[in-house]
Amino acid sequence: MHSLTDEILALKAKRGALIIAHNYQRPEIQDLADVVADSLRMARRATESDAPVIVVCRAEYPDAEFLVHPECGCVTSALYYAEADGDVAAGRTRIVSTEQMMTRARTSPARRFVVATETGVLHRLRRENPEKQFVAAAETAECRYMKMITLENLRNSLRDLKHEVTVAPEIAARARRAIDRMLAIG
Repeated sequence: MHSLTDEILALKAKRGALIIAHNYQRPEIQDLADVVADSLRMARRATESDAPVIVVCRAEYPDAEFLVHPECGCVTSALYYAEADGDVAAGRTRIVSTEQMMTRARTSPARRFVVATETGVLHRLRRENPEKQFVAAAETAECRYMKMITLENLRNSLRDLKHEVTVAPEIAARARRAIDRMLAIG
């Protein structure tokens, strides 16, 4: 009997599909994805691909770096805790995108990080940096919509080519130019 994961991989190969997952998605989805990234990088990789099917699927450590995503709803409380612990004054707080979190975690000499964004990003941070420790500023910071993407939904999408999104060429061209502008800004 084949597992759901095996079925998804077989369908992915059969369709020549590219699976793109957001940093916030379930670990089992991230593990099957070709690309795991933030929204901007996801969009960029999708526009660069020629695949026929694209499936777009409190700080307790005073010596930890504090990574904060600027769009996350828990930023205010995360900064409150950082200020209470003296992390902001000590210059340990970094407000960055999730892709910048990946880079910072990889290049920083710090061994521990408090991460203030959706907890799904912790899976990728831990997988890519097994020698470092990542703690959620708020364990309850989960996007219920990101968690709706399950292995079953991914399999059904690949198997049945469900949920196809068609974009008019002129809108796709405008979106591509907007992405290029955002990447140029940094």
